[in-house]
Amino acid sequence: MLCGVASVSQAATLDQLVAGAKSESELRVTLFPRITPDVVKKLEAAFNARYGTQVTISADLTGSYSEKAAQGVIEYKSGARTSYDAMVLPEQAFAALDTAKAIEPIDGWDAMLPEGTNKTVSPGPIAGRGFVTYDQYWGYAYNPEKITKAELPTTLTAAADPKYAGKLAISDFASNWTYALLAYTPEEFLKIAAGLGRNRAAMLHPIQMAQHVALGEYAVGLFQSTEQVIAVNQKGPKIVAALWGDVVPRGKLLYTVRKGARAPNAAKLFTLWMTGREAVTLSGGAIDLGSALYPGTEAIDQALAMAKETGAKPVSFFDNDEQYAKLNWLSTKVGTDYTRNLTNAIRGQ
Repeated sequence: MLCGVASVSQAATLDQLVAGAKSESELRVTLFPRITPDVVKKLEAAFNARYGTQVTISADLTGSYSEKAAQGVIEYKSGARTSYDAMVLPEQAFAALDTAKAIEPIDGWDAMLPEGTNKTVSPGPIAGRGFVTYDQYWGYAYNPEKITKAELPTTLTAAADPKYAGKLAISDFASNWTYALLAYTPEEFLKIAAGLGRNRAAMLHPIQMAQHVALGEYAVGLFQSTEQVIAVNQKGPKIVAALWGDVVPRGKLLYTVRKGARAPNAAKLFTLWMTGREAVTLSGGAIDLGSALYPGTEAIDQALAMAKETGAKPVSFFDNDEQYAKLNWLSTKVGTDYTRNLTNAIRGQ
């Protein structure tokens, strides 16, 4: 029996989607880059077993979210064939496609979700277009041999204090920094960024940053997810994850269907299935990615416990229309110029 069916009319809608997917043979998707080819095969087998399809999943595991989203916008506007049928994307990359109207909505999605999944996977501002598969909670990491708990910057503002000069690293992805706009105005965060620049914060890839903090080269690494901290701690020296008290960004990785998908039915079915416990467990289990809907993922459980301790409520760009407007603003010329100024400020320029 297919999951998520609550009535005869809903079953017919899901049955139509499944019937269409059974006529499609290949599904071209992007997946989280640390997922392995072996996991792709497991996903393919589980998906086909769930719906009785015979779809081959061709997966791109290379990351480069912003580049792929930009290419998707070009393909849609030019009428070119799509590179992918369905994609996993973080917030800004998703918003780029959404703003360009290059996303195919899934009609009746709320009646076709896998069992145990609720409507929060496709929040109001993006309902029917974006579907949350993984949650990531962002804060910072620190080396307890280099800095005591009492000395930590308990707010993002505090990290700009001159006493942290030479002790900080920061993610080199601007899309990580802009989570701060969930709590600060652009002007307020630009001042914080200038302080980080004066503190000579080193800009590093998040995973490399965690490794450098673990080696003691920096005391604190800013904009680090709990999942990334766990990944580094599995390989050697230990670092500790922490959350700020002023903003706890709840990052989201979303699945979405491309307009012009060559396998549109399989793309919609796969996108919905990727929100369920079965797919989240299969795809994220080995790398500790998970959904806040399903307890038991160390990175999520740890983050929620820390957020409760700090008293800060996790927030996302999809909580409401106002927050989503902030995300869309970042893709405008004014927002792009702002991000450039933010980058220069952190570089101390």
